[in-house]
Amino acid sequence: MVDSSGNLHGNGECNSLGAVAQDDGASKVNSKIRTFLDVFSEEDGGSLKLGDVDPEKLGEVFTTYCTEKSWEGRPLMNCVNLEEFFADWQRAFPYNVAPSKQRIVSCYGSEVQLQIDFCQRVDLEAAEASRGLCFDTFKVALQSLISRYWHRGLAEKAFGQYSCEKAPTR
Repeated sequence: MVDSSGNLHGNGECNSLGAVAQDDGASKVNSKIRTFLDVFSEEDGGSLKLGDVDPEKLGEVFTTYCTEKSWEGRPLMNCVNLEEFFADWQRAFPYNVAPSKQRIVSCYGSEVQLQIDFCQRVDLEAAEASRGLCFDTFKVALQSLISRYWHRGLAEKAFGQYSCEKAPTR
């Protein structure tokens, strides 16, 4: 069961993704954690690969956590939302290390400042860029905060693509 603060409780068993499965088969995992489980996959060894996550599905996860909006209605993720994202990340994937709160806040501050400085590149005004991360900046923050999971999937994908190609002949 999920309490008001989002903590999982109950006498069910934990599955490989850390979600509590109730004996009657009805999962009490909140919808945000369910979104994680639908989008992100764990390998048999409990290792995450994020580099091959569909950007559209990642966008759905991003939108789920956003409470701010740009003037045009595009979702923006504030610092509290980013902290909630990683708290749910830790609940969904207990065997994978989530960044510390200090690291999340520091990264958020750096990324939102870059977004403000380069607001024209992300199609935002400076005032709205300060309200939260847009999706593109969120992806940069993810790469900064959980790069070990992100780059592993990208590296495996690149190896699969380029290892099958013939070497150039001279």
